Amino acid sequence: AKSEQQLKADVPVLVGGTLERDGEAHKILVDRVGLLEEALKKSRQMVFRLDASMQSHLHNFNNLLKKFPGPTGVELEIEIPDMKKTVTLDVLDPQGINPSNEFFEDLHGLFGRTDFIEIRH
Repeated sequence: AKSEQQLKADVPVLVGGTLERDGEAHKILVDRVGLLEEALKKSRQMVFRLDASMQSHLHNFNNLLKKFPGPTGVELEIEIPDMKKTVTLDVLDPQGINPSNEFFEDLHGLFGRTDFIEIRH
């Protein structure tokens, strides 16, 4: 009830809670709801976990990062299947990115998904 207004608004929200499993049934017990845009403004760093299927989009991904400059740091985790390793790189540009709704829309348009991102506060 206390989050009803946020849930009825036509804006993206971030929902947090606990996953409860009962056999094959799953449900999320929600304990917090916030506006995604507000959570993004508070983020210190974004981690992008890139796998081999994303390789053909890396040049466009780099251009996308440059298109949205801002204070949020960027870290890339790149999976190298042949070596069975994951390499972590901090992007050392003088600035990071601005993770806005428009950034996520463009990112989804590039990769067709956004489930490879971790937002750190």
